[in-house]
Amino acid sequence: MLPLTLWFVLVAGVFCDSLPVANYEFSENMAEALQRGNHLFKTQNVEEALIEFENVVLMEPTNVKGLTGIMQCYLRLGELGKARDMLDEIRRYSTNANLLNTLTKHMDEAERLSDQMAARDFFSQQMSDFENATDPKPPPETNTPIVTPASAMEAASPRGKFAKAIQLQKRGFTSQAIPLFMDAIMEDANLLYANDHKLLESSRSYYLNQTRTDPKDLKSLFILGWIWEQYMNPEQAQSVYKKILEIAPMDGREYKIAAGKIEYFIQEAKRLEDVRAKEEEILRMDSERYRRVQIANGKYSGYTKEQYLELGQKFFDDKNLPEAIIHLQGAVALMPENPNAHYQYALVQMESAFQGNDNGFAIAKRELEAVLSLDPEPLLKQKAEDLLNSLSKNTSPGTQP
Repeated sequence: MLPLTLWFVLVAGVFCDSLPVANYEFSENMAEALQRGNHLFKTQNVEEALIEFENVVLMEPTNVKGLTGIMQCYLRLGELGKARDMLDEIRRYSTNANLLNTLTKHMDEAERLSDQMAARDFFSQQMSDFENATDPKPPPETNTPIVTPASAMEAASPRGKFAKAIQLQKRGFTSQAIPLFMDAIMEDANLLYANDHKLLESSRSYYLNQTRTDPKDLKSLFILGWIWEQYMNPEQAQSVYKKILEIAPMDGREYKIAAGKIEYFIQEAKRLEDVRAKEEEILRMDSERYRRVQIANGKYSGYTKEQYLELGQKFFDDKNLPEAIIHLQGAVALMPENPNAHYQYALVQMESAFQGNDNGFAIAKRELEAVLSLDPEPLLKQKAEDLLNSLSKNTSPGTQP
């Protein structure tokens, strides 16, 4: 049975902080490799995740997300020397202070835990050697357990429970290791970044079986819900908390906590949906800006040369001046020898000048001069000359149209 203190920690809702990451843009292959790596890491397939993150770094050696993923994998696998080297690499390429502080904290926690476990193993071995070398008298019978202050303090700490759980797991005593392990990680969420020797996965299976055997075991249901949260699986976690609502008294603490958890997931899903909607809107706007730039440069592959001119004139007739300008600018870029393209572009720039564009008249004058330099047909030549004369008469001496 888990201690009562763990139950209070559980219902209070202990969460593991997520790492802040920089906002970079990646190629499709790199983005897919990162996505696979993150999924594999969250589902405890650490060695496979390491391969995906290494692939990212092969494609881009300075990719901070890939380097961070490799470091987390090394921490989980207990390869602290490699993790420390990777942290040094991340410091070279990242200026994200929050990320570096968090990674440094996880590195220090893992090294402290490793030192503690090594010291514990050394002490245990020394005691074993001493007992084998001597023939001590049996201790007096007493109802009070004999423990040293140091061992009592260690047993009361999350790291001590974690170390003991790992020892039990290595010796095959998984069912005894799970309660200690859950007690430790729910008191100190940083321990989730240490090598758990698949105890979290074993705990998930254990509490799944517990809840199948006794569907009304509230404590096991709460622990299972918390485990699903660590697996980043809100759907499964919500399913567990809904079961609690079905069996817990409506005026009880368990019901209120489960209801609060479900409300949190609903709000979080809404927040993520809003974030996705904003990102899609930004992407749409960026795509639209890119399309307009391509049109203005005459590089938009969706139009023929003739369509640039036709659409520009149509937008001008429809009084859609911004679209008329970029389409006729693209027509001029594509057909610099076409006098009609220059003339139509001059017309829209004159209109933009009337609407407040300070450079409109200057651009119009330049385009009309280009029309006349291209030896246009007589009617177009006359129109261009009349407009150019009109612009010149309305220009003050010493100023640019």
